[in-house]
Amino acid sequence: MTASYSDRYEPPAPTLEISIISPMNPLHRVQVQALVDTGADVTIIGHGIVERLALPFVGEVRVTGLHGESSEVTLWRATVETRAFRFDVPVVELGSEAIVGRDVLNRLFLQLDGPKRRFALPRYSSPSK
Repeated sequence: MTASYSDRYEPPAPTLEISIISPMNPLHRVQVQALVDTGADVTIIGHGIVERLALPFVGEVRVTGLHGESSEVTLWRATVETRAFRFDVPVVELGSEAIVGRDVLNRLFLQLDGPKRRFALPRYSSPSK
C-alpha cells in the first residue's frame, strides 16, 4: 500500500485512513484519517469514539506530552484496521485528532520517501511461529 503525505500539516506528513472497530461488535466502526507519528508511544483516537463504539476499559497509564506535561489517561481496547493491517491495541481517547503510534508502527515495515511526499506500507503478515 502506498499513499501521499497530507498537506494538512506543515511540513506535510504521512497519514492513513484507519477504521477504529469495537472488539465487542465488529459492525461498530468509525473511519478516520490518522497521522502516522513515530514519536507517539500509543495510538490516539478523538473524543467521542470510545462512547460511540462502547470500547471496553483496559486500564490507566501515565503519558507525557510534547511540552513535558504528564497526566494519567485511560486505555480502551480497540481494533485498528487499514488495507495493510489489522491489530487489537489499547488506545487513548484524547483531543480531536487520530494518531497511529509506535504500539502499531513497531509491528510494521514503513518506508517514508520525504522528497516525494509518499510512503509505503506493505501488507502485514504475522510472523511464523
